[in-house]
Amino acid sequence: GKQNRFPVHLQGTGIGAKIVLSYNVIDIGEVFINSVSEYEVEIHNQGEIPAHYSLLPNDSLFGSKFSFDPSEGMLGVDQKETGKVLFSSDVLGEFSEDFEWALQGSTKPLRVSFRGKVIGPTFHL
Repeated sequence: GKQNRFPVHLQGTGIGAKIVLSYNVIDIGEVFINSVSEYEVEIHNQGEIPAHYSLLPNDSLFGSKFSFDPSEGMLGVDQKETGKVLFSSDVLGEFSEDFEWALQGSTKPLRVSFRGKVIGPTFHL
């Protein structure tokens, strides 16, 4: 007999990098104006491939008062890294800021939110 060949069409989506952060939301509470606060966030690659990440810009009033180290990098499979976050503001008020990292090969960014309130000095008589 004669064999008939049928085309096979496959479609799918790659899993991509899978990085998780130790926190989704960090409530830093009240901090004094012009003081420097430091926080740590653990970054963990739980995926099956190396993961490249880079912080997306946040130029909002309070977003620009944060700095991240590292702001970009690469994590091997099951590798962890502790990132440092510094916050110092010369502006008073409440804030809620979202920061996102783009992951190479992924359409969904990583996100962590910081919220708190910058207050002026207090005096007691």
